Amino acid sequence: MEYNTCTNNDDKEITQGGELKVESKPRSGSISDVNIGYNRSATVMVFGAPETGKSAVIARLVNNYFRAPSLSNTTEEHETLTIRSGKEQFKIQFLSPFLNVKAPWSLAVEDALNKADAFLLIYAVNCRESLETAIAYREKIGDVRGYTEKVPVLLVGNKVDLITERIVIPAEAELRALHWDTAVLEVSAKTAHGFSELKRNIFQMLDFPPRLYMTRRKSSLQKLLTACISDGSN
Repeated sequence: MEYNTCTNNDDKEITQGGELKVESKPRSGSISDVNIGYNRSATVMVFGAPETGKSAVIARLVNNYFRAPSLSNTTEEHETLTIRSGKEQFKIQFLSPFLNVKAPWSLAVEDALNKADAFLLIYAVNCRESLETAIAYREKIGDVRGYTEKVPVLLVGNKVDLITERIVIPAEAELRALHWDTAVLEVSAKTAHGFSELKRNIFQMLDFPPRLYMTRRKSSLQKLLTACISDGSN
């Protein structure tokens, strides 16, 4: 068996054709910079055992919809999220290659890992084996990138909507991730639960400007003053 796999009818791995390609670009901290001030791009690699919902997580992040279960295949998936702010344009390429964590990886794959700006490791909360696979991917990343570099990694527990089927509790995942100094976040690609926080964490890992993920809310006093001013001008 190549992967630890958990199967259910709620969410399955979906991938679409493509050869593993990561654009060669200059690195600056945790983000790749192209024409700073106008065009900034980054690559986030997404790993996890089959049927943890990696494709559904990417679809929710990029297009804000739930990708229904479908038959799995063994090819790569990549989608791009574009955010525009004034004259600036920010792009995140989510790349999810089909790789066996237990098998030797090619030089091309290792080159892709070295060029990636951040990583999402997906597991399903109703499958403890998928957590073990996610941790194995984290170890593999460490083997390739080295253990002295601070690598932006987020451990993401998907399928929290399957309340009665939960096996992995947050404390268990946090304990496993503690050794790697990796944050843990739970989401549901099906219901969109936790995705605002997931996007915020991704933007922070990539060192994107806070204005892209921070919303300004008027205080009650500000709203009251605005209402009074509007009434007074009528």
